Amino acid sequence: MTEETRSTTPAQRTAQARRTRPPAVPEVFVQLTEEVLDITLPDHVRALYARPPVGAEAVLYRPDLAADDPMSLAAAMKVLATSAQPTPHNILPLAPVDDRSFAVVVCQKPGHEPVPGVGAVLRWHLDRVPDGHQGALLDITAEHYLNSLTEELAARGEGLKRITIEAKSYRERHVENGTRPKSYELRPVQLACQNVVVGLAAFRHDSTFDGLSVPMWQTCEAPHLAAHEGARALAVFMLCDAFASGGTMEIRFRGHPEKAVPAALRRFARTRGISLGSREKAVITPEEARALFRAVTPMPAELACRAADFIDRGVLAPERLSYVLLAGVWQLIEVDFLLATSGRAASVLAGGASPEDRRARAAETEVCRSALMAGTLLRRLDAVDAAGRTGQTRVFEDSRRGVTWSVLGEYGAVEYRGVRGPLPWLPPGRSVPPAEQDLIAVPRAHPTTDDVQLAHRIGQRTGKQVVLVVPADRVDFVDCSMPVLRCPDTVHELDTAIEDKLLTARVSRV
Repeated sequence: MTEETRSTTPAQRTAQARRTRPPAVPEVFVQLTEEVLDITLPDHVRALYARPPVGAEAVLYRPDLAADDPMSLAAAMKVLATSAQPTPHNILPLAPVDDRSFAVVVCQKPGHEPVPGVGAVLRWHLDRVPDGHQGALLDITAEHYLNSLTEELAARGEGLKRITIEAKSYRERHVENGTRPKSYELRPVQLACQNVVVGLAAFRHDSTFDGLSVPMWQTCEAPHLAAHEGARALAVFMLCDAFASGGTMEIRFRGHPEKAVPAALRRFARTRGISLGSREKAVITPEEARALFRAVTPMPAELACRAADFIDRGVLAPERLSYVLLAGVWQLIEVDFLLATSGRAASVLAGGASPEDRRARAAETEVCRSALMAGTLLRRLDAVDAAGRTGQTRVFEDSRRGVTWSVLGEYGAVEYRGVRGPLPWLPPGRSVPPAEQDLIAVPRAHPTTDDVQLAHRIGQRTGKQVVLVVPADRVDFVDCSMPVLRCPDTVHELDTAIEDKLLTARVSRV
């Protein structure tokens, strides 16, 4: 042992080992793996085995290790075989994701037709999970995934140390004093699900470049969460703060331990076809931030197409649309109805027309009333509530039927699919056969005879059950032979809710 080795602490020697590149996997073991598993490894996987990145000894499953070594490929294959769902024969364990899932590489079977996604890295769960989440994309190539993973793990200790210090300082400055931080002060964020912390960050508005400064940002995967959900959710908080702070949407990670846009965030963005830090390693440009904002905003396909049309025409700013949806200012179906039926949707999402412009204000208010009633009806049709049923416990968590919708813009109506059970909000003494499958609703705050005739025409053309939806104080408006659903809210209550939403939209951005 040299004098230099004796003078270093165990922690320093461990850190030094992490900076050492692991030895290459001998080619004979790579070939043996292909023969035994009857697969052809992608070229970038062979390149990883030939030159593993620094720090890969802690995460890369190697085919040249003994079967009793937990980081051996043989040990990983043995555990993968215990998966509750059938495991494809063309995947190869690459690295552990968490205690109950693997990062696997899609390989090609010799003599078979090329399969889609060869070379991509997927997440495979050992426990039974919904089909839509099993095999979710983790990264586009094994090289990208392993390099970003080692970068992330190498900086995790320093990042945790910094965020712990900042959280303690924030508590002393604001929590104990009961004061609200300014936008230019560093604010720590902790994201948790089921008592498991999956995201930590701290950010502030920086006036020197009129953007968001994020010196701390890190996430992790958890067995009970979908792939990249921690990164997606923390990105939502970060991007909403960047929008609300009133800056240019530029985000800088100067001072971050990784000295770049965090690897986990870049990994998530790659799965959405977005490259972050392309201009500068530690900077997300406004264009990249807007693209990422759209990617983290869940929208049905029809709404996404309508929104893309408004954005491409320059009528609607993508960051504003994402913010009003993610912040809960307007619900998905409400925004979909506004975009599909009104030429003033962009004005509504920005806070509405000036009260002095009475004609524009009245037009916006009328379409907003219909949108709110459509949203309220969706929540009522989609909810499963056993209240009043003898011998049943009332459960609120995950109590949804899975009702979907489609806005019929030319009619100003909404088609609800997957409806089950009796219709709600019927007047006393009115009986309607239970809706099965589809229902078309025509929401109107001030219905006229023309609206009734329109509803009849929709029913004749589609052959589906059609109803009028009106406020609670607009039931006896006209002689109507079709079902009329009375929304629990009156016109005044709808208008109050609309004003709250418009005000929130106006003041949401500094």
